[in-house]
Amino acid sequence: MDEFGERAELTGTLISLEFGLGGRIQQLWASDPTLPEEGEEFQFVLGPLGFGEEFSEDYLPGTILIGARQNAGEPWMLGRNADAENLDEEESFGKASFLYDLPLLQDIEAKGHFYEIREPIPQIVWDVTITNKGRSKVEIGEVAFPFALNNLYEGFPKTDKGIRTLYNDRVYIHKFIGGAASYLFAQRLNSESPGLLIFPGEDTSWEFYNNVPASLNTPYRWPGIPVVYCHSKAAVERESWGGWATDHTSLILKPGESKTFQTRFVPAER
Repeated sequence: MDEFGERAELTGTLISLEFGLGGRIQQLWASDPTLPEEGEEFQFVLGPLGFGEEFSEDYLPGTILIGARQNAGEPWMLGRNADAENLDEEESFGKASFLYDLPLLQDIEAKGHFYEIREPIPQIVWDVTITNKGRSKVEIGEVAFPFALNNLYEGFPKTDKGIRTLYNDRVYIHKFIGGAASYLFAQRLNSESPGLLIFPGEDTSWEFYNNVPASLNTPYRWPGIPVVYCHSKAAVERESWGGWATDHTSLILKPGESKTFQTRFVPAER
């Protein structure tokens, strides 16, 4: 996607998305599911922010972190969607599809498809399909999705008005990792609707959670940027993190094989 070109958008019943570089979500607006006709929306995605040598744009929702290798014992190669090609030939407000560019993983193809389903309640679905397009099997040791949401508690004056603005404009992220029952819930600090619920969809589960390490080593007042993992073996080995309550797994893809990981976004009252 051209940084200065026309950006893809998706307008759903309760959630609207605006995409930027790499097919990442730059803005996510959600409406109160109990009062959808009121027209008041809340923006959940973190704005531009630097921490050390990294930037929040590299961890926006819609980012994919993939770690892979061909043989056991080899170092893991880590890639992320640096750029993306918009696959929708005709403009559509109901879907957005991307072919992600993974410069360091030449044998891995990743495609993403955003669309809305309306039953039982309106929600946005993001399908990511990873394909081994090489001639040898590949071990996928990391499939992770960071979610840089608006949980930064800086930039407000220390006055009553400033505190009220902080509580109106920022969120706290609740998390639970329990396989297919996992979730992140971004709750506004004032507890008002809407909140944003993010969870794994069909044939998908999360096995591990952490924060972007660089986002924790800052003077900012915030809990950092959360990352959820469908497969985490490579990340744990690379970062020398301690063990988790569940296993850290990997995925073997033979030439031509694919695997789809699904994430869902839905506004919630609480």
